[in-house]
Amino acid sequence: MRLLLLFFFLIFLLFFSCYMVEITNHLKGEPLRCFFGAGHDHALALTYSHAIVWPYSVSASSPSPSDTFTVSIPESCRDPKGAVPLGVLLSTATGEHPGLLVLIPSTGKIIYWETVSSAASLGLSRQKQNGIQGSTPGLLSGEYATEILNGEPSGIIATFSTGRVAHITLRDPQGKPSVLVNFLKSTAGASVGGLFGGIKNVLGGGYWRKEVTAVRAGGSHQRGQRDVIIATSSGLIEIWDTHWNHGNALKKRYDAKDDILAALPQNPKKTTNDPDLKIMDFAFPVHQPSDDPAQPSDESWRLFLVVGSPQLSENKALFVVQVHLSGSESRVVSTHPVDLHHVPAMLDDPKPRIFVPKPEGTAFILVGQSLVILSLTSVEETPTSQLLLDSNKLPLPFQDTIHLRSGKEHEILGFTSEDQSQDMPCAACVLMLRNFGVIRVTVLPRPEAEDDVDELPQVTAKHKLEQAVFFGTMAKNPLDLSSEGDLDFPASEIEQASLEICRELLHSESRFIPNTTISLEQHLRLRAKALDDLASLLLRRGNPLSRAAKWELLWAAEKIAAQRAMWNVQEAYKCKSEESFLSHVIESMSNNFKTQIDPQYGETDSVRQW
Repeated sequence: MRLLLLFFFLIFLLFFSCYMVEITNHLKGEPLRCFFGAGHDHALALTYSHAIVWPYSVSASSPSPSDTFTVSIPESCRDPKGAVPLGVLLSTATGEHPGLLVLIPSTGKIIYWETVSSAASLGLSRQKQNGIQGSTPGLLSGEYATEILNGEPSGIIATFSTGRVAHITLRDPQGKPSVLVNFLKSTAGASVGGLFGGIKNVLGGGYWRKEVTAVRAGGSHQRGQRDVIIATSSGLIEIWDTHWNHGNALKKRYDAKDDILAALPQNPKKTTNDPDLKIMDFAFPVHQPSDDPAQPSDESWRLFLVVGSPQLSENKALFVVQVHLSGSESRVVSTHPVDLHHVPAMLDDPKPRIFVPKPEGTAFILVGQSLVILSLTSVEETPTSQLLLDSNKLPLPFQDTIHLRSGKEHEILGFTSEDQSQDMPCAACVLMLRNFGVIRVTVLPRPEAEDDVDELPQVTAKHKLEQAVFFGTMAKNPLDLSSEGDLDFPASEIEQASLEICRELLHSESRFIPNTTISLEQHLRLRAKALDDLASLLLRRGNPLSRAAKWELLWAAEKIAAQRAMWNVQEAYKCKSEESFLSHVIESMSNNFKTQIDPQYGETDSVRQW
C-alpha cells in the first residue's frame, strides 16, 4: 500500500507509559539506557546496577506488576567506571517472557538469562539469578563496547570502539546454554608482511576497520544462520555469514563510494566529487527467507544509506541513498535529499540514525532531538508527472520534521521502528524520552483520492500554526512545536493561514475545539486562549502581518471577549430564574439570523446555541 504522511495531529499517537515516567523520575539525572525488543513488544531499561523489563505497548498506561521484571546485575560484573551496560532482549521457546543479555562496555563481561522471569524470581538459587556469565577474550587496552544488536537465530552482535565486531553465541555445540565470543576475523590483509603488518594483525584480530559507522542484522537463509552487514564511513560494506554453531565467515565485500558519488546531484560550483563523503548510518529492510526453489541462488541486499559530508553539512542537507548489492557489483537505485534547515544546530553534531520499517514507504531519520519523516514512495509515471518533470515542477517527496524539547530532562533514551503487520496495521517509529515515556510516530495510509501527482500532500503554514497554537502550550508536552524554522514560510502564507485560523475560531468551526462536550464558558475560554496564543506566536516571529490583518485579529479578540461577558450576564440571570433581555431578542429574531436548536442532540438553550 502506498503511504502518505499526514501532518502532526494525524501522525502522532502518543503512547504514555506511566511506569516509565515513574522509573525516570526515580532515577532523575542518573545515566539510563533503553532498548526495545523486536517481535515481543517489550522494552528494557538499564542502569548501572539493574535491568528493568516491561511490555511497552500494552493498552493500559501502567503495566501489570506480574509483567514487569527487575533484574539485579551481579556486583562482580558491574562496570568499574560506573558506565551503564548495553543490553538486548532475546526470544524464548515459550514466547511469553523474553530472555536478556547484558554486556558491560569496558570489561567485556557478559551475563545471559534465558528468561527475565527466572532472573527476577526470588525463589530461585543465586546461581540462576546471576545468570550464565562469559567474557570477551582479547579486549584491547582502552577498548570498550559501543553498540549491541540482536542477530538471532545466529546470536548477538557487539561493536567496539576500535571498529572490531564480535559475534556472541549462547549455546555450545551440544546445545547447552553457554556464552561464547568470537571476533569477526577477515583473512584479507593478513598476508601483509613485515613487523608492522604482523603487529596490526595480532592487535586487530584480523581485519582492522577504519571507522565502523553501523552494524545491522541482515536476512536469515537457513536455520541458525543470519547475515550481518557492516558499513564503514568510507563506503566499504561487508556481508558476513554467522551461525550459532558454525562460527562466522566473510561472504562479500563492496566499495560503494564511487557509485554513490556518481549518483548524487553535482554541485555546479564544484567540478570534482566530494572526497569527504561519509556513510553516516544505514538501514536494512529484512525480508523473510523464500522457500521458492526457482529463486536464483545469487544473493542480493538492499540498503538505505544516510550520506553526508562537510559540504552538505554547510548546506544543512543529507541524502538517503538506496543501494542494491548483488554479485560483485553495487548499484544505486534511488537518492532522496533530506532538508535539515528546520533542524536546530547542535554543538556536538550528533550522528543521524535511520529506520525504514516495512513496507519501506517511509524513512524515519533521527538527528539530535529532531525526527525527520521522509516519504520514499516514488511518483508513478503518468503524462502529468512527465510534464511536471520536464518543466522542473514535479513536487518533492513529502518531508516533515518533528522536534522534541532539548535538555537532559528530555533526553532520548532509546529508539526503534515497528514494521507493518497484522498486529500493527501501520509502520511506526518508537522513541523513549526521559521524564515522559514512550512516543510512537505512526504512518497512516494514503487516501485513495490523493493518488494524483498534483494532490501530493505538503506541509503548509496553516498546519504548523495550528500545531503551535493548539498543542504547543500543552502542559508536559515533550514536543517543541515552536521551533525556529518551522514557520519558514512567505509572509503572505503566514498572514493567510493566521486569518483562516482566526475566522474558524470566531465562527466556532475549529476542529480542535469541541462544540458539545464542554461547557460554553470553557468553549469561549479555549477560543480566547487560542487567539491569544496565535497573537503571541506571531509577535515572537516578528509579526509578519499587514495592518489590515492585525486589526482583523484584534477585532476577533474583542468579539470573543464580548461573547464571554454576555454569557456571564446570561448565566447570572439563569441563576435568578429570570429571562434576560438577550434571550427575548433571540426568541424574536428571524430564523434567517440564527441556527435552529435540535433537542435530540441535547440542544435546549437558544441563547447558548446562538
